[in-house]
Parts: sequence; C-alpha cells; structure tokens
Amino acid sequence: MIKHSGLARYFCEEGECKDKKTAFATWTLLNDHIKEAHRPDQYQCNICLRPFRQRKNWRSHLATHDPDRATLPCTHPGCEDRFVSVRSPLQIKKCLLC
Repeated sequence: MIKHSGLARYFCEEGECKDKKTAFATWTLLNDHIKEAHRPDQYQCNICLRPFRQRKNWRSHLATHDPDRATLPCTHPGCEDRFVSVRSPLQIKKCLLC
C-alpha cells in the first residue's frame, strides 16, 4: 500500500539532505541517491583526471584516449573531423557547424 500511496518512508540523513528532509518512496531509490550524491568518485582517468563513480563509465572513457581506436570521417564535404561512432553527439554538434 505504501508504495502506491506516494508516501516517502526513507529519508536521506547525509549532508544538506538531512536539513531538507529529502525522502524517497523505496529503500532502493534512497540507496541510489546516496551513491550518486554523497559518495566520492571511485575511479579517475589517469590521463585527463576526469572522475567517475561507476567502473563501466570509467572503462568506456579510457578508450577515448586510445590513439589507435577506430574513427569515422565526417560525411560533410571539406570537413576533416573524425568521430568515434556514427551516432556521436559530438559529430552531430560539429557537423551542424560545418
């Protein structure tokens, strides 16, 4: 019943959330919030020092520094930019400016 009633039973007791009485409907949502908002970054890129909370995001990011990774050329005539994937948001942004 509580799940469907919209009542928040789980309160964050960390930092400023305690003063704001930040609440969550489920323990899982509270736990996710604590991991994301209150835990220090566990992984850091040793090249650009960018921090990551999740290992999978850190490992994916490391590939961006690999000079031998496969790249695709921009499809616009005269543009010499290269991109990691066809659907790269960077490619879309840059190609609009080409």
